[in-house]
Amino acid sequence: MVSTLKFYLGKLFLQQWIFLAVGILSLILILDVMSNSDALVDLPNTAIANIFTYMYLRAPIVFVRIFPFTVVLAILISFMSLTRRLELVAMSGVGMSQINLLTALVPIGLLVGGLHFFIDDQLSTRATSALKTWGIGDYAPSGGSGAPQSTWIRFQDRTLKIGLIARPSELHDIKVFLRDDRGIVVEMVQAKRAIFRDDRWYLQDEVRAVAPGEDRSVAPAEVLEGLDPALIRTLQADPDELDFATLTSVLSRAEATSKPAYIYELEIHRRIAQPMFVFAVFLLIVPLFQRFDRREGTVAILFGGVGVSFVFFTFDNLMMALGEAGQLPTILAAWAGIALFSIIGAYLTISKEVL
Repeated sequence: MVSTLKFYLGKLFLQQWIFLAVGILSLILILDVMSNSDALVDLPNTAIANIFTYMYLRAPIVFVRIFPFTVVLAILISFMSLTRRLELVAMSGVGMSQINLLTALVPIGLLVGGLHFFIDDQLSTRATSALKTWGIGDYAPSGGSGAPQSTWIRFQDRTLKIGLIARPSELHDIKVFLRDDRGIVVEMVQAKRAIFRDDRWYLQDEVRAVAPGEDRSVAPAEVLEGLDPALIRTLQADPDELDFATLTSVLSRAEATSKPAYIYELEIHRRIAQPMFVFAVFLLIVPLFQRFDRREGTVAILFGGVGVSFVFFTFDNLMMALGEAGQLPTILAAWAGIALFSIIGAYLTISKEVL
């Protein structure tokens, strides 16, 4: 009997979650397309093809963003339905405790959380990169000029400014800043073009060396060894365009960076922490419905759950912003909100079981 009820509870939550996720995702995509319709029509190809391509690319990104809201609403609606039909009381009558209710939701939580991680890590990253190439809406270049932004890379004792990556093996408008042991720039070498061959980069076309009190032309020469084109492409991308394996690979190569290491660490922790939000919600919502399992209290729990979730999202975004600014350790910034939610939920569960 208990195993049947566990299956029923998990199935109920999954159905509600799929319905909400698909419905909210579809609505947001339609509104998103309407707000960017002018830009989509102006692109090459037909307007219909551009619209469907844009929706296809935006879908995984929007899914990741609405995921916490859909989980909260799905668990609230599921338990409201159980309460209205007195099924929650019946479950308690046959011996299903809060622990049983929570364990019934664990397999579904793993499924939903795993799906979120896959979409966030594999689909959303590729879609973000493609949309930035398109330059539509929120993904338009800063300032709206349409000009590509320069890429800065720190490699060993040198700092590179790359104006344009024309091809994987060709860079344009490149400047190389040479630093001494104290990190002070002692010379700058610039060229219109750099070519990669024989595992090295060579500066070409009007190569000049600038140092304090000196500005001279120099012959084309080797400038870098060990900085392959694939690594440059990776460092050019933002962390939200890189999958989990690439993020960890960038961290392991400390000799070449384009952003502070903690930015990549924060993104890695965020990828792991976000799916865990499902279990934090279960820990908090299930005890609330068990404590107030009368019909009259369901509406209050609904609004209370939505309100608490809003506070959580605000707190979590604040922690992430502080983490991105380097004001908090990456682990604390990524996990503080979920840890707080889980501790409160665990306390409610344990106190109800003890009492």
